[in-house]
Amino acid sequence: MSGSGAQQQGGNVGNTGTISGPNSPVFVGQSGSINLTFGAPPERAANEETQGQHCSDREERQMNSDKKRRKIQDKYDSDSGSYNTTSANAQSREQSYWLRPDLRVRFIDRQYKNGRYFNSKVCIEDVKAQGICTCRTEDGRILEDIDQSMLETLIPKGDMACVMIVAGKLRGQLGSVVKRDKSKANADVQLRDRDQIKTLDYDDICEYAGN
Repeated sequence: MSGSGAQQQGGNVGNTGTISGPNSPVFVGQSGSINLTFGAPPERAANEETQGQHCSDREERQMNSDKKRRKIQDKYDSDSGSYNTTSANAQSREQSYWLRPDLRVRFIDRQYKNGRYFNSKVCIEDVKAQGICTCRTEDGRILEDIDQSMLETLIPKGDMACVMIVAGKLRGQLGSVVKRDKSKANADVQLRDRDQIKTLDYDDICEYAGN
C-alpha cells in the first residue's frame, strides 16, 4: 500500500510509509506488507492490573478468615450428618460456635502473647461475635478478641461439678457430672431441669462458672 490519502484501520498513510492510527503505530515494510500492532492503551492496562491486585488481596484475606473459623471439629456442625439446603448449612455453622459467657475453658494457643497464657484456665466474660470472646484470667487480667480456636472445653474435677452442654441438641443446658470415663473421654451428666442422665463426650461439655 502506498500513496497519500490511502486509509487502513482508521489511519492515514503518509509519504514516509507509516499509517498513524488511534491506538498504536502501523508500519509499512519495503515489500509493501503492512504490520499491524494493536493493544490496550498503557493507562487502561495499568488500571486493570491494579484492580486485579486489589481483588486478589481481598480474596486472600477472606480465605485466611475462613480457615480460622473452620478449625472447629466436624462434630459441632450437626448431629444428623451433612445437609444440602442453605438454611440447614446456616444453622449448622451457627451450632459450631460453642462459646458462652461464664464457661471456664483452657487456653491452648502457643503464639498469643508469646505463649504467656498457654495451658492456663480462663473464664469467658463476654461473647462479642460468633467465635470471638473476651476472657478473664485467674489473676484478673482481661484478654480481648480471643478466637474460639484458641480455646478448648474444660472438664471439672469435683464431684457433681456443674457443666454446660455446648454441642448437639441439648446445647445450652446445664447439668452435673456424676461419672467420668477417661478411657472413653466421656462423662455421665445429670441434667438440671430433667430427671435423666446423658453420656456425653468431653468435647460436648464444659465447666460452667455461673450461677
